[in-house]
Amino acid sequence: MKRVLILFGKCNWTKSRPFDNPDYMYSYEYFYDLCRKNGVQMYRASYQWYDYKKHIFKYAWIFQSKGANWKRVYNIKPDLIYDKTKAGL
Repeated sequence: MKRVLILFGKCNWTKSRPFDNPDYMYSYEYFYDLCRKNGVQMYRASYQWYDYKKHIFKYAWIFQSKGANWKRVYNIKPDLIYDKTKAGL
């Protein structure tokens, strides 16, 4: 299974799930579930969680199943990174 990571800005790792907005959560849950059914494991991580020495993300979120079942995972080395961080101009 391929590993794709969506990179975003700052985030508090101690939260119980990655989204406060239920609309965003539903959209990402639907998308992550669709990807998993097609052989792609999706991850969500902050750029703050990247370990430059080991070239891994120390932490990330994955979606396990419907009903806001998000799981924390560790030491992720994705095959592809989609950068959604804000660009500063």
